[in-house]
Amino acid sequence: MNLFHNLKILAACAAVVSIAAFGCSKDEAKGGGAAKATGGAGMALFPKDANMILGFNVASITSGSLFKEFAEPMIKKQSEGELTKIKEKCGIDPMTSLKSVTVAMKMSSTMEPDEDHMFVVVSGIDRDKGEKCLEMMAKEEGEEVKLTRDGNLTKAEGKETLWLGWIDNTTVVTGGPKVDKAGLEARMAGKDGLDGNKEMMNLIGKTNQSASMWMAMQKPEGAQAPMPMEFSGAYASVDTKSGLSINAGMLQASAEQAGKTVEMMKGQMEMAKQQAAAMQMDKFVEKLVVESSDAFVVIKLDLTDTDVKEIVEKLKPMFGMMFGM
Repeated sequence: MNLFHNLKILAACAAVVSIAAFGCSKDEAKGGGAAKATGGAGMALFPKDANMILGFNVASITSGSLFKEFAEPMIKKQSEGELTKIKEKCGIDPMTSLKSVTVAMKMSSTMEPDEDHMFVVVSGIDRDKGEKCLEMMAKEEGEEVKLTRDGNLTKAEGKETLWLGWIDNTTVVTGGPKVDKAGLEARMAGKDGLDGNKEMMNLIGKTNQSASMWMAMQKPEGAQAPMPMEFSGAYASVDTKSGLSINAGMLQASAEQAGKTVEMMKGQMEMAKQQAAAMQMDKFVEKLVVESSDAFVVIKLDLTDTDVKEIVEKLKPMFGMMFGM
């Protein structure tokens, strides 16, 4: 049994909820969310060479009106079996128990994550229930897991050995199967942490870490840009507690290059506006703001609940065709 995979199932529940809803309060202050998600340990908890970090604040997501209206019914329909199994076997309801999930990883030049350099922090899982859940999920697969507590660490031994570190009674951190006890203790002590990576911290500092979903990424060396513009880093925060708010940026080589990219994108937006007019959606394109800030190309979008509902209604026929195919 892949213990790391089973723990990530719980993290994936939070990620699915987050991606489907993009929900969080606009009134929450920028920053601070990551420290809360990691039990106060902050970015030092993650390795210095991580070039991608994702944060999901589940508690904020599930309180959003758009989540309750659109995403929650879909999630329950699509994931009812897994959610029910976790609730029955583990006594954990991911929709209400999970508070936040933060994932830091090292991406390769092909944009593939290296599982041996991945660390996951999950907040909101009670230690007793979390450990019991690992045992129950192993039994579901016909295997056994031996759990041994070692202070604030838990050693889970099955076909592989996984170490779990408890920052507090409801916040757990783990790495891949190749992360041993010493490696996990080094992470919990903040040794050679991500807070020492100046470039990543610059990107992280531009995110709203209290948003429902936020991310920061340094483009891995040798990776190809997935769009017709060069960038060395990116960040994004997404918020929908009240409507939908997006703030994202891409770091380019210079302020001059960022300015040229903005002018190019504004021209493309005019074309998009004309195309959107056919569906009476041009007013939403007008709300998209593209600007430069130093060497960053910054993209912002703010929509109300009414805006989002109108967009969903207009796109329903398109979604129907896609799912029909």
